[in-house]
Amino acid sequence: MASTTEEITIKDLGKKVLKVCRRKKKLFLSILIGIMVLSGVYFTKVVLKPSYKSEVVLKSRFLRKDVFVSILDYYNASLKNDYENMNDNLKSSVISLQIAKLEAKEIKAEITSPDKDDKTKYYRFTMIHYQKPSVTAENNFKIILDDIKQKVAVDQDVTISKKRTEEAIVELDSLLKTALPAGDAFKEKLNSGSSMLVLSDLYRSLNDLLTRKSGLKTELQYYQTENLIYQVSPIVLTKVISFPLIIFGIGFAIWLLICISWVGFELVFGDDD
Repeated sequence: MASTTEEITIKDLGKKVLKVCRRKKKLFLSILIGIMVLSGVYFTKVVLKPSYKSEVVLKSRFLRKDVFVSILDYYNASLKNDYENMNDNLKSSVISLQIAKLEAKEIKAEITSPDKDDKTKYYRFTMIHYQKPSVTAENNFKIILDDIKQKVAVDQDVTISKKRTEEAIVELDSLLKTALPAGDAFKEKLNSGSSMLVLSDLYRSLNDLLTRKSGLKTELQYYQTENLIYQVSPIVLTKVISFPLIIFGIGFAIWLLICISWVGFELVFGDDD
């Protein structure tokens, strides 16, 4: 008996829902048409007026991803605020390239370095353009990249590491200044064959010091401002054409939510007739 009553209740509820839907059919249809029209306008705008993007691969041994992102956030904030905090050259280059946003993503190198301790990072640097730039990107991009290098050069971790490397080279120079003459003098005094082992160890130690110094000098070169981050691929400009069909799905979902809410409101607060 209870199941029969529940079945009748469900049937009555269904009838009321259908009744409300029939009564508001024109209204619901108008809302659907309005939402679809707005979705269609957005769809057409995106398809007919696509944006452009330029991509280039950058390489750096010491620039961390979080530091790079913070620098780009600084630029993007300036772009949204009428290019504030940009010098004249940088501002001119950004405007010439019609840049709307700057992005960077860390990527893996296609060729693995044989050096297990190699911490070189590669970034895919992307410039989003309002429209196709009417000027060549190379020269203007160089100005942007040079400004990025200047900001990386003042990063605290970079400056500390650079100073530590310079101090290590000075210490090695001081050590080698004493060790090399001492080694030559010791070599002249060695006459017995049993002392060749000592001489071999001495040469090995001196060679290790010279190798270490050479490595530090190479590392120091990468701490120079012009080498902190540099371009390793040509700039590729492409048209970004997207077909955001999902906008219609979102529009339909919004319409369905409006209809369900409206019917629920009618059932609770509306008249029974």
